[in-house]
Amino acid sequence: SDEIFELVRERFHSFWKVTPVLALKPLQKAFSNEEHYEISITETLLTLRANNCKAVNLALYTLRQLAEVQRGTLTIRGFFLPVTEIADEPLFSFRAIHFCVFPETTYTQLEQRLRLAAYHKYNYAIVEFWGTYSYECFPALAWKEKAWGRASITRLVRLCRELGITL
Repeated sequence: SDEIFELVRERFHSFWKVTPVLALKPLQKAFSNEEHYEISITETLLTLRANNCKAVNLALYTLRQLAEVQRGTLTIRGFFLPVTEIADEPLFSFRAIHFCVFPETTYTQLEQRLRLAAYHKYNYAIVEFWGTYSYECFPALAWKEKAWGRASITRLVRLCRELGITL
């Protein structure tokens, strides 16, 4: 599907700065777990098998974890993937992580933590604001100079959707 192709292209570009050549083939059989995926890597071909975008996303994170920098060069010139076969699915459907946002926490720090959580296949994040969210109904609950506004939270929600994390 176009959505899967776009996801794969975007992830390959952000992970490795390459554009893959893609071909879509129907699965022989559907997997019973919606997050099940299979990866087959040979010397010349990478094959992903999955029922949906969610499983493809998990497979792409696995590929990112497997990828190794090309050896024997002073600068990064490329990556390689080992020849392998993987059939995987998460043991638990609910994989959550909890972050506290303190006055000294920056948006960039929280974004990095959420990206790392997605990379390790967490699918839920609890973000607890410790006096750092300016509630419209009661702004006195937050430090004025350290408060996160609605625009930051909107950006955070958008980021988590892109990463496959439910807040």
